[in-house]
Amino acid sequence: QSRAHVLAHPNSINIIAQSLSSENIKTKIAALEILGAMCLVPGGHRKVLESMLHYQKYACERARFQTIIYDLDRSTGVYKEEVGLKTAIMSFINAILNYGAGQTQLEFRLHLRYEFLMLGIQPIIDKLRSHENAVLDRHLDFFEMVRNEDERELGKKFESVHIDTRSATSMFELLRKKLALSLAYSSLMSILQHMLLMPYNNSSKCASQWLIIDRIVQQMVLQEKNGKDPDLAPVEINFTHIIRQIACENDIKSFQQKMREIEKANDDLNLKMQKKERECEAKTQEKEELISTVNKMKTKLEKEIANHQETKQNISDMSSLIHELQAQLENECAEKKKLQYMVSTGSLPDDAKMDFSSASLGFKSNSNLITNRTIPLSLPQNLSKNHLNAQNGASLPPPPPPPPPPVGGPPPPPPMASKRNPSVESSTTTTRKKNTPASSQPLKSFNWSKLPDTKLNGSIWTNIDEAKVRLLFIKFFRFSLFH
Repeated sequence: QSRAHVLAHPNSINIIAQSLSSENIKTKIAALEILGAMCLVPGGHRKVLESMLHYQKYACERARFQTIIYDLDRSTGVYKEEVGLKTAIMSFINAILNYGAGQTQLEFRLHLRYEFLMLGIQPIIDKLRSHENAVLDRHLDFFEMVRNEDERELGKKFESVHIDTRSATSMFELLRKKLALSLAYSSLMSILQHMLLMPYNNSSKCASQWLIIDRIVQQMVLQEKNGKDPDLAPVEINFTHIIRQIACENDIKSFQQKMREIEKANDDLNLKMQKKERECEAKTQEKEELISTVNKMKTKLEKEIANHQETKQNISDMSSLIHELQAQLENECAEKKKLQYMVSTGSLPDDAKMDFSSASLGFKSNSNLITNRTIPLSLPQNLSKNHLNAQNGASLPPPPPPPPPPVGGPPPPPPMASKRNPSVESSTTTTRKKNTPASSQPLKSFNWSKLPDTKLNGSIWTNIDEAKVRLLFIKFFRFSLFH
């Protein structure tokens, strides 16, 4: 309950700390034992540190713990009192170093120990060994043991065995090597450059500025993640929040850098897209041109197909005309046979008269049909005129005989009947020459191939007598005109 009352009182620890200014050794020992015990109580460690800061102002000390280090070094003249005071001081120092935040934080132990080392505790410890007191030596050994462990752990951080904290050159070299290849090296150089710009005269302003830098750096190192300060904070600064803000700023800068890279990549993609669009437009234009070309070729092909169909129709019409002409030729051949019969017999029966009258009318109608029949003018390219003339020459009959003489003249006398000599007749048929009238001017020849004389034997042309045929046609036309 007494401990709870002491902690509950706002000024109790400060009043106890003021007892250190007493000249009574037992009072000092009692005050140090109480303060050391308060360091073991939860929440008491920070109050003890605040009481030391209060005593610094109360005793007008230059630094905190200055009176304690002074009492540790001075001699009282009485060995027992002197050893007891020095043992109480070392017990208090070990308690304030290794309890509270010092139980878990290496930085806090190094921070407080560095304050004692700056006040000159190390040569005092070496001098205290001369007292050869077991209890005092045990406190001294514990202090040096924890110090060596902390320094080895700090050396591992910088990949070194030992760090000489008394040499500014060695500490700066470690920092330079540690930060040379990191992003923080530029910040270190900036800190050093701005430190060169600070005032360096002996005024109090210069010392205060360096003290502020020292306190702010200490607070930044010691402050916990939740923003609490294990030691007294010179300024109300939440370094965790500031670090987060700076980290956010760094993230923002990195995001901005990424955004610039993304924008650059986007611009490149836009350029590529525009290039692809131009290529696509060119391809589309080529496609349209190809489509128009295909349409033109399609139209031309349709015209060619229509022409081909028309040509096929013309060929079909010509084929039907050829068949009709062949049928007429067959009829003419039948009439020819009848004429040959009439020529050979010299008489014309009554039934033949009717046949000849109908044949003459059919011949006239057929001749009119031939003359009035319209032959297509456009012929297929593969059907040449020579081929057509050859077909017509093979199928068409010879030209009709000349028109009969006027009706008023007397008919010519019939030929004298005489006996024919077969041998003479055969010779005359083979050597008979056609009475072909000659033209005064050259005429176009038909594309008919003339049969040679060697091929006339056995054909119808050897048995035809042109005179008899002409006479027969004269009689036929006269008979037709008479009727």
